[in-house]
Amino acid sequence: MAVAFNRSKVLNEFGYPDATWPGPVHGTDIGLVEKSSGLFPDVDGLITKRRETVLTTMGADCVPLIAVEVEKKIALTAHIGWKGAADSIHQSIFEAIENLGGNLLHTQVLLGPAICGKCYEVDEERILQVSKVLPAAKSESGLDLRLGLKDVLNQKVKSVEIVGDCTYESPNLFSHRRDGVTGRQAGFVVLL
Repeated sequence: MAVAFNRSKVLNEFGYPDATWPGPVHGTDIGLVEKSSGLFPDVDGLITKRRETVLTTMGADCVPLIAVEVEKKIALTAHIGWKGAADSIHQSIFEAIENLGGNLLHTQVLLGPAICGKCYEVDEERILQVSKVLPAAKSESGLDLRLGLKDVLNQKVKSVEIVGDCTYESPNLFSHRRDGVTGRQAGFVVLL
């Protein structure tokens, strides 16, 4: 009940009655959104060419990604955790944009607040799984998914910008690893 209320409150602040929310499963699937539909289950990414259709992404240590292909007017959001990163969700993002007629060289990407490499300590097996796909994600003590994603995305898209702080270090951001409770940051994109 509180989740639906909070989502509605945020959307009303921006003047939109509804949005499409992914039902993340830590995978690589990108759902094509033809109209705002509330929950789009079992996908970690959403993509649309529809104007006035709000796409969302969420994260509490995972990476929230927003991408816009500015020439063909394509919007995409994704929730990226270590499993999706290890399974090459960035390739699914590239393919989804191109399948809608987009050009990666006209695509701008934002990577939102997520846990940093200093704070995301993981076992060696997980580091190996992710760093095979995202070599720059490997840090001294674990993984920095945003740095790894920025590196591979920069090889194909126009620009990639990291925005926001480390979720674990910032008391103003939700961090599941730090707090062990439910709570998420949300990002929104809409084509006007």
